[in-house]
Amino acid sequence: MIGIQPACLLQEFGEFLADQMGLHFPQERWSDLERGLQFASREFGFENTDKCIRWLLSAPLSREQVEILAAHLTVGETYFYRDKKTFEAFEGRILPELARLRRGGGQCLRIWSAGCCSGEEPYSIAISIRKVLADIKDWQVTVLGTDINPRFLRKAEEGVYSEWSFRDASPGLREAYFEKTGNGQWEILPEIRSMVSFLHFNLASLDSP
Repeated sequence: MIGIQPACLLQEFGEFLADQMGLHFPQERWSDLERGLQFASREFGFENTDKCIRWLLSAPLSREQVEILAAHLTVGETYFYRDKKTFEAFEGRILPELARLRRGGGQCLRIWSAGCCSGEEPYSIAISIRKVLADIKDWQVTVLGTDINPRFLRKAEEGVYSEWSFRDASPGLREAYFEKTGNGQWEILPEIRSMVSFLHFNLASLDSP
């Protein structure tokens, strides 16, 4: 059920978000959109969400507006090695073949993790590369993680995670590639952190990072 905003206004704003930010809110998720907009409106300085939406619709979104909306409208659901079958294919077939084709040449690998959220995916990729490439020291490896939500990226750059981020990880992953902190969290080791960089990026924009 739609609350504060008329359905037509939410639909118009949902289409605007898809165009400007690549975020998709079908009708069954309009309640989530409205809830996030209520928080975003307050941060923008509006008490009336309807007025805030019309203000946002009046012109293309600025970077600041995109960042604030992303903070309230994106969901940070992720963990290490989230899609195990994908990583099995990456470690077992894709990465060995890439290494075979490039070994003896420039020996450079560049991998882009788009929509990286709080960093678990790109760090998982970096760990996989380190596991597979025995001659890792002879390679130039760059894993780029991008996300539209700058608050997610700040957490990713810190590289510190709670037990929840390891809920489906293989036994021994934390002990091998992380160091336990004083408050019971786990910090990524420097040799893995150095392989990964992060950048704020809107996938709906025309240019690649």
